[in-house]
Amino acid sequence: MKNKASRNTRIKLFLVYLFSFSIIFVTLGSIVYHSFNDALTVNVDTSMKKQIKRIKYSKYDVISNFDDSPLLKQAPDFKVYQILWSKDGKITNKNAMGTRYPVFSKIPFVKSDLNKFKTIKQKNGPTFRSYLMKVPDSAVSKWHEAQYIQIIENIEINQNSLTSFRNILLVSLLIFGMLSIALSFILSSISIKPTINAWNKQREFVDNAAHELRTPLTIIQNKLEYLLTKPNAKIIDESESIATSLSEIRRLNNLTKDLLLLANSDSHTSVFHFKRVPAKTYFEDIVKPYADIALSQDKQFSFQISVSSKYIHIDEDRIHQLIVILLDNALKYTVAGNEISFIVVETTKQLVIQVINDGENISDAHKKIIFQRFYREEKSRNRKTGGNGLGLSIAKWIVDEHKGKIEVRNKMPKGVIFEVVLPVKLNE
Repeated sequence: MKNKASRNTRIKLFLVYLFSFSIIFVTLGSIVYHSFNDALTVNVDTSMKKQIKRIKYSKYDVISNFDDSPLLKQAPDFKVYQILWSKDGKITNKNAMGTRYPVFSKIPFVKSDLNKFKTIKQKNGPTFRSYLMKVPDSAVSKWHEAQYIQIIENIEINQNSLTSFRNILLVSLLIFGMLSIALSFILSSISIKPTINAWNKQREFVDNAAHELRTPLTIIQNKLEYLLTKPNAKIIDESESIATSLSEIRRLNNLTKDLLLLANSDSHTSVFHFKRVPAKTYFEDIVKPYADIALSQDKQFSFQISVSSKYIHIDEDRIHQLIVILLDNALKYTVAGNEISFIVVETTKQLVIQVINDGENISDAHKKIIFQRFYREEKSRNRKTGGNGLGLSIAKWIVDEHKGKIEVRNKMPKGVIFEVVLPVKLNE
């Protein structure tokens, strides 16, 4: 089911990426093509406007100055021509056209195109850019019938260039389309990985949580069912079963709190409250009770707090929780006669906290996963050391929220060092 959901999600992502890339490439190609076409048209129209201006302000007579007439004399640019039309739409400068007349005679006279730029595409012939205007009054002769003049420019070269450019653009878009397919596949595969990891993490979390919950619930159920078989027994006679049930209930309560805390951390709903805390007394108040606990277990406990600043800016409750987790962990994994040390050192804009114990070393393989949820080095998940494997993952979350770092390393020849570095604000 998960594989099917993953495959469907990947397909959806692939289609989204492919559609996005297609829209981008098609839009870009369309913009480039039309920009190039418009640039060619503007250049042609600019050239024709010069001709229009020269004709409008001409003072020559069409007939009396036949050879020099700007209406009939072709422009230096051989691509630009002029056609004179009579009122009824007949060409009046046929003789001046020479061999070009068969081509120009196919150009239609459309009176509604007056004072408009227009592109004329001839079937099996060249393409022209055209502008139709009235012959200026100053150039009209009573011996001549011309009433309209049509300026045309051969833009066949421009059209060929545009066609070549379009073909190149289409080939480029095709290549980019193939690249977009490959890129969409790669991006969809990369994008789905966090989702798959989240699914795996969620499944693992649920499985581990179910395992942790099942054990205390089973013990409580068994003890309560046993008590039901002794309806006439006194409480003192069954105190062991009751104490065991209460112990498992406390364990279950702590586990529920830890699970809720981690769930809030995943959803980023947990709020940290940073405030100014008196440094030395704050740490002393936390660790002093652990000296008595270590003494009761025949373990040595020492602490050193080298903080010159009077105040530090931290989340008081969370850092307290962090230190308790590390000290509890040290007590659990040491035996009578071992030593536990708590050290706080102030450096430049940093606070270094170390919890050191003389217990067994941690293998390199376990160092990499020690801060994962539900981690316990005992593969059988036995409870001789207590806990549920969530403490160190909570500790790492607290350190991460303080923008710090936490690491574990072995103490030679025997022991473990947990070190926390917090970039906190220090005040005199």
